[in-house]
Amino acid sequence: NYGIVVDAGSSGSRVQIYSWRDTNYLQTAYYQHNLTFSQLDGVNDDGLPLIEKGIKEGNNWQYKIDRGISTFKDAPEEVGPKHIKLLMDPILNIIPAEKINSTPVYIYATAGMRLLKENERNAILSEACSYLKKNYNFLVKDCDKQIVNISGEEEGLYGWLGLNYLKNGFSSSSSTMKKSNNQNIIPSYGVLDMGGASTQIAYDISSFIDKPSKEENVIKTELHKITGEKTTYNVYSTTFLGFGMNETRRRYLEALLNTKTSGKYYELIVNDPCLPVDSKQNEFKPVDLLALGKDYEISDWRIDVKGTGDLDKCLADVYPLLNKTEPCKKEPCLFNGVHTPVKDFSKMPFYGISEYWYTSHDVHKQGGAYNYDKFYNAAKNLCKTDWNKLDKNYKDGQYSLIYDEYLLFLSCFRSAWVMTVLHDGMGITKKSTFDKRDHKSGEEDSQIQEDIKTVLINTRAAIPQNDEKLVPFTTINEYNGYQVSWTLGVILKYICSTVSESLDNIEFGNGKKFTFAILFLGLTSIFAMVTVVGLILYIKFNNQRLQYTEILPMYDNSNGNKLKNRYREVISLENITSNMPKIKPSENFNSARASNSTIATNPKITNIITKEIPFRVNSDLQQYLSGEGTPNELKRVNSFTAMKMKKDTDLV
Repeated sequence: NYGIVVDAGSSGSRVQIYSWRDTNYLQTAYYQHNLTFSQLDGVNDDGLPLIEKGIKEGNNWQYKIDRGISTFKDAPEEVGPKHIKLLMDPILNIIPAEKINSTPVYIYATAGMRLLKENERNAILSEACSYLKKNYNFLVKDCDKQIVNISGEEEGLYGWLGLNYLKNGFSSSSSTMKKSNNQNIIPSYGVLDMGGASTQIAYDISSFIDKPSKEENVIKTELHKITGEKTTYNVYSTTFLGFGMNETRRRYLEALLNTKTSGKYYELIVNDPCLPVDSKQNEFKPVDLLALGKDYEISDWRIDVKGTGDLDKCLADVYPLLNKTEPCKKEPCLFNGVHTPVKDFSKMPFYGISEYWYTSHDVHKQGGAYNYDKFYNAAKNLCKTDWNKLDKNYKDGQYSLIYDEYLLFLSCFRSAWVMTVLHDGMGITKKSTFDKRDHKSGEEDSQIQEDIKTVLINTRAAIPQNDEKLVPFTTINEYNGYQVSWTLGVILKYICSTVSESLDNIEFGNGKKFTFAILFLGLTSIFAMVTVVGLILYIKFNNQRLQYTEILPMYDNSNGNKLKNRYREVISLENITSNMPKIKPSENFNSARASNSTIATNPKITNIITKEIPFRVNSDLQQYLSGEGTPNELKRVNSFTAMKMKKDTDLV
């Protein structure tokens, strides 16, 4: 199946095309063949459907157009032909035509649209959905759910889902983990995001709070594994509007100019410790010129901002921009008076995306595990470097990851603000690893450390580990070829909503269907009738009753490797002859060969299989009915084929 998510941002819209195996197919295969998650293609280690790129090769599964959807506020009728069309048309050449009408499209607008008036926003979204439904056959059931302007909190939630999906973080965050043991268990990953206008934080509070539903800004979300098991997460997500990199720089300059020029109308050069040495930036500020004897009151007076490159002074100057003095109406708070359910993140590793990654990786080449001392020293050296030298290095290609020279110009400020928000705002430790856990007794500590190791091994999650330590903060942009994006969280939510909690719609290929039907559906009248008829036939013919069944993988005898997507089903039948032995799942199937049973291999398969019995049920069985040792006396039993083997061994 396929799904489309459009990130409709302020500067442009990005299309992401995802694909996955049908969840009903996955559930059927899982139960029919009694497989583990690792044995079933299309499922990840957490038991969630495996989300893949929309195409196997190339990068056309994602693309971007540069105009932001919010720019159509004055002409919403143009958003269809001039925006939606450009987004949707390429998809028609990527997704198979027969899949179009079953492919959902989600167009989620973000911060840029939030700045518009409600009527402007609604007009754009309405026109976009109308055009999409009129001109394309994509699956759009509800415009109010699929073509919307999401909140910052929702964006944070989807980012949390996407990151933890990629990093297998759900294994350690399920609601089945007991709160009393949460100090022993590594929680899921928290997510920090910083853009131009805002910064966000999102993390699961299920392991920390007794009644998470009563907390502010907590979004309850559910995911379904292919087993049908539902796991609930309570994700705290909040946005600090105005605390993104660009908005903070604007606020900083405003405060700097107000302070440095107040009452000093003659001083038109202002020193800025947050810019590299000898760099200059021109700003304009309305200045009261009456003190200069002029006959007018207000003028746009140019002020030259000169960089002094003092990181420590810069850190001190940007700290007040956190608004830590804002009253906290409900303790504890992070900054700007915003409440947080959890203040101690000593047991929760965080990942930082967007500006956290760009500053650490593109500027300082320190992407990945965050080390405060290394980051601070790199920032300090950059700040005190003469701008002329930095400018030359940029033009010589030493900062090739920075696409705009202005971003390098602001890198001293960017570094200071990242450190300020990270440590003074969010409360992330400056230590490069978590401290070892302290507990009451050596025996308890030993057991706890075993529990931690068990979680790490069983979840197979890529959790940073150094003995009992974890990396508190890591910056990330891509993982396994996927950009860490909230769009992945959107499609994950949709896919999980298609997973059946019951087994009503799952088709089983053997006797397990009856077991699950009894378990989940009870004895219906139809089943009762089938049972009665079956008993009558059994008594009448006294044979062909299903006794034991097992699905096992097949192996290549030449190298012992498991064959991909090849399994065999072994079933014992009662009373084909009165003295036939039954093969139970616990027995070694090679015993059939040990009893001198001659079984032919499939001549059409290049892999030589001799150790295991090479039979598969139904139509595949016919492939093996050739060569020496062919089974004889074949009978049909419902959808199975009963075979009487030589040497008095009955198998199907």
